[in-house]
Amino acid sequence: MATAMVVFLLLHTVKANGCSGNVTADIVFVMDASGSVGSENFQRMREFVRDLVDALDIGPNNIRVGVQKYSSGTNTEFNLSDYYDKEDMKNATMSIVYTGGSTNTGGALSYMRTTMFSTANGDRDGVNNFGVILTDGASNDYTDTANQARAARNASITIISIGIGSGITVGELSEMASKPDSDYLFTTSGFTELSNIQTEFLAKACVAPPPVYDNCGGDLSGKRGQIVSPNYPDQYPNNSMCVWTITDLLDIHVIHVTFSQLDLENSSDCAGDSLGFRDGDNRRGSLLSRVCSDDLPSDITSTGNYMYIRFVSDGENTGTGFNVSWTLVCAKTYQSHSRNIEIPRGSGGYDCTFIIRRTQPYVIRLSFNDVHLGNDTINCTTNYIEVRDGDDENSPLLGQRYCGGTTIPDTTTSSQSMMWIRYVTDDFNQDARFIVHYIQKRPCPTVVLTERNGTFTSSLYPGNYQNDEACEWQIITETYYVIYLTFDTFDVEASSTCNYDWVDIFDDATSLGRFCGSSGPGTLKSSSHRVTVKFLSDDVYTKQGFSATYFSDCKQGLYGENCTNNCTCNLENVASCDTVNGTCTCKAGWEGVNCDDDIDECVTSCVTCPDNSACLNTAGSYICQCHTGFVRNATGVCAGDARE
Repeated sequence: MATAMVVFLLLHTVKANGCSGNVTADIVFVMDASGSVGSENFQRMREFVRDLVDALDIGPNNIRVGVQKYSSGTNTEFNLSDYYDKEDMKNATMSIVYTGGSTNTGGALSYMRTTMFSTANGDRDGVNNFGVILTDGASNDYTDTANQARAARNASITIISIGIGSGITVGELSEMASKPDSDYLFTTSGFTELSNIQTEFLAKACVAPPPVYDNCGGDLSGKRGQIVSPNYPDQYPNNSMCVWTITDLLDIHVIHVTFSQLDLENSSDCAGDSLGFRDGDNRRGSLLSRVCSDDLPSDITSTGNYMYIRFVSDGENTGTGFNVSWTLVCAKTYQSHSRNIEIPRGSGGYDCTFIIRRTQPYVIRLSFNDVHLGNDTINCTTNYIEVRDGDDENSPLLGQRYCGGTTIPDTTTSSQSMMWIRYVTDDFNQDARFIVHYIQKRPCPTVVLTERNGTFTSSLYPGNYQNDEACEWQIITETYYVIYLTFDTFDVEASSTCNYDWVDIFDDATSLGRFCGSSGPGTLKSSSHRVTVKFLSDDVYTKQGFSATYFSDCKQGLYGENCTNNCTCNLENVASCDTVNGTCTCKAGWEGVNCDDDIDECVTSCVTCPDNSACLNTAGSYICQCHTGFVRNATGVCAGDARE
């Protein structure tokens, strides 16, 4: 009886005085302008919204109103931040144009949640949100409408459904409305009856902010903390609302929450008292969990370095509340195309796990840009990095466990679309640093070329290669060969440091260079029997790529079938050794079977020396030496010595 009397007095107070006082709310009216409404009834809908605006306490710090119209599509008539003057808002409402069309209510609800209730368009954090749906019939897609309404309610938007006329579907109105239906679902027999529900609507919107209690909300930071309900461990009060935001500036962390006590009013849909956890730093974040019972739930973990926690209680039953602990955990899952992962220099005492997940057919290429692991060189247990080919600690190890004293490679690449990284430092490693970069790559199968001669090209040649490629060709011949590699055509995206798209060439483990642009490396000769060509492209521009040929030849000093015979040539004096019969071709100035004999050019050749000089034989050559008493001047002529 007492409750009924309060409601009765509230309704009549609002009806007499409108909505005024210390009331804040952000209200969006979603008006159905489909073909079934008609221009005359749409006029009545405009008048209904205008009269509600007239009864509200409009202002930047009080009640804000926005209006959107929908039929086949949806659009903004005015945002929450467009009008703070009541007369201007009423005039704008009466200027809304009727359009006609189908009834895409699901699309309108999605637009309301993502666009109308956005900070950019005037939505305020910590202020009650109301979405008011005015419609005269069923939507185009019942399932989508129900799903979008659920998403809006999960984003802390209270939905009031107003169904008008005989064409409405009460079940769909109920799917949209907040609970209970008796508070948030209204129906009228026609548009002329809309004014009859004005008082009840205002009773819902004209609600003063709940009182503030000790232990009720706040901005939290640090490595760990505790959150309890107001008055804990005593009963929490009715009609309370508390919001906590946990923030950490390093995006390597997630926030992990555990429960030690929970005693809330029990309800199946959490329509009464509830404690909600969201990803991000505001009520629009994805809902991680909402609890409303006395059963301890499972732990809750954010996906990023923010968590938004909101506790609300209604006007009925209470409990002893909750006691939860939170802690920062250095563990993150990344799904972006590429990014840096960075821990600040001098930050010891970390045990971090990073998981990178992309989609097939991509692989993950990890670059170690700046890593310092201290001096743990004995057992590699206190300061180290592990990289695994998969998404858990049991996946195959890529390389080895790297610690102080071990050589960390410049890059490592997974064989699949996932990579698992663990970085550990102890509290004593105050010079620790960890900066790595990953990027997804489209894998080309590694091509192994074992023929002595061959060709290969970039993917899709002579068309353009693809974005995000990571390709490799390995030319491997018998150990007694060297390899001559020639790029016949070469066109790879250019940059001054070749850090967009590039070709890396290795002679066994020795780099022969990194190349990009259109000039290319020309012809290269290896000193080993193994040449590796690696090609990587980014996600922006592509070019034609390249076409390459190679052939093998015996190493110097070898000849014959399979290079099995040793040349007896003097290697310092020989120009080449015939790879078939071992015949020595001597350098100029040498002769003999093995190129051991010096040719005396002064005897065997027609050498003519300038005046005042004579031919003098040298090893493999000769000189024209000036006679005694003469010196060679700047023009090469032996002239008399002026000092004599």
